[in-house]
Formats: sequence, structure tokens, C-alpha cells
Amino acid sequence: MIEIGLNDYIDNETYHGDREFISSSGLKMILNDPRKFYKEYILNEGDKSKSSSAMDFGSYLHCAILEPELLDKEFAIYNGVQRRGAKFEEFKEANKGKTIITSSDEQKAKRLIQSYKESTVVIGAQGHDKEVAVSSFYSGGFAEQTATAIINGVKIKVRADYRKEFEDFGSINDLKTTGDNIDNVNGARRVCDIWTYDLSAALYVDVFTSITGKPHDFYFTFLSKANGECRMYKASEEMLASGREKYLVAIEKLKKARESGIYYINKIQEL
Repeated sequence: MIEIGLNDYIDNETYHGDREFISSSGLKMILNDPRKFYKEYILNEGDKSKSSSAMDFGSYLHCAILEPELLDKEFAIYNGVQRRGAKFEEFKEANKGKTIITSSDEQKAKRLIQSYKESTVVIGAQGHDKEVAVSSFYSGGFAEQTATAIINGVKIKVRADYRKEFEDFGSINDLKTTGDNIDNVNGARRVCDIWTYDLSAALYVDVFTSITGKPHDFYFTFLSKANGECRMYKASEEMLASGREKYLVAIEKLKKARESGIYYINKIQEL
């Protein structure tokens, strides 16, 4: 059961199955594709069993880094070449309830995890700077932490990959798997623009700040399947302001849709 404020551990199924609170994914959907939102969130027609090898690969990486103790329980490694055919279906049946990862994807994941473990960033002002491991942002805090708040009358939920809290501030650390090169800030910006990650970052920061009373920073850790690199970037104040504007617009669209019962109108797009 998800409650207002910080929650104890909420599993994936409970978090994603909840419809009382709206997530950043839901806000992005009503903002960018209200027809799809109506089908998935109102008619409940979304295919909950639908997955892809890319989604499963990302889930495996998240679990391996954030909750490695759950790997054997939640994932099964398939030694076949392709995720189809009679042999694959038999394997799925024998491992019902688990996410299937091919052995080749497992090896790719291990290489990315090694890159993550070896990657560092430099922090601190001139003369006081120091090099720290990226992995240090994912220790001493809370993995997969769920938090909720009410924003403009709408119940909101977020689930941080990893959050650290200090005496007067906090950080939200988000793992992202991508097929793009992210070895420079322009590549990272492009990925964030495509997936509206600014909305998510702003929403997460605002929800956790409202609960804890402490300002939070938001950090992206990108793991690139394109070149095997791990890079970390911080969400700027400009990015957070842009994302905040988007999520507030999405909340107003949702409120109006709930009041009127009209979530979308089919029409040919005008030029």
C-alpha cells in the first residue's frame, strides 16, 4: 500500500500497478500522447506482460547495481541465441515469473557494470576538488525509494533509483541505459530531450524536497551500450525549471480531463 510521504520498500509490481497516484511516466504520457494515456490509465488496456529485450536489459542492469541480492530471484539467464522459438518458450515456462536475459546480454551487462565500477568524477571547488567513484553516489543511502506528495490537488508518486540524504541536502541518483553515445554533454542532452527526462528530474527533486525540507540535486548516470562507457551528468537549474514547467502543464491537463471525462479529441494535425 502506497501512502503519502516516504514509503518503506515498495516492490515493482505494487508501484507500477497503483492507479491512485500518478507517476512521471503518466504525466509524460498525458502531456505527449493523451490517447495512449486514456487507453492505459483509464481503460486499463495496456499490455502489462509486454516487454522488450532493451527494457529487460535495463531492468537487469538496475537490479545488478542497486539490488544484486534479487538477481537470482527475478532474472533467469537463457543460453540460446534468440528470444523466440520452442526452446525459448520452454525456458520461459520453466522460469515463469522471472525476466529472461540472454547470456550474450548478460555479458554486455557485466562489461557495463565493470565500466560503472571503474568510472570516477571530479567534484569540489578549485583547490578543494577530489576524484570520487561514480559508485559512491549509490552507497550509504536508499535504493528504489518511493515517495509521494500532492501537487496542485493531484496525488504524485516517484521512485528514485537511489537517494542519499545529508544534514542539509540530498541527492537523487538515476541510472539510465542507452544505445546512444553519451561521451559529451550534447549527447546526454539529446537523450534527455527525446525521453523528457527534465520532467522526471524536476518532479523527483520537488517531491523529495517537499517531504524532507532539504534541497536535492539530481544526477544522471548513463550506461551506454554504444561504446560501453559510463558518464555522470547533473541536472542544471535551467533543466529543472524546464521540467517543472512541463509537469505543471501535465498536471493541469490531467485535472481538466478528470473533471470533463475528455482526455483527447481525434483530429488531423494542423500545419
